[in-house]
Amino acid sequence: MRVGKIQYGFTVLIIFLSVIGGAMSLNFWVTKQTIPVTVMFSEDIRGWMTLKQVSEAMKIPVGEVKERLTLPVDTNDAKSLKELASERGLSTEEFKQRLFK
Repeated sequence: MRVGKIQYGFTVLIIFLSVIGGAMSLNFWVTKQTIPVTVMFSEDIRGWMTLKQVSEAMKIPVGEVKERLTLPVDTNDAKSLKELASERGLSTEEFKQRLFK
């Protein structure tokens, strides 16, 4: 039995999508990071989190987050901690520690 080009193409596509769909349904394929519900330690804060996400996770206003991180009031709330730390020449860990002092 010979397999045509179209049948072969559909078979490859179905296998490919089945692998991805299976991985997604089993939570092996994660495309979004979840924000921790309650933040107790600096390890709960991730470098990819924005100032707004940090304020929501810590249940404090964005202004207080900026104050703890010694950031200007006009700092963009959508910037990640990693970006802000690198702009200031700090490691992300050093930067996150400021939130808990």
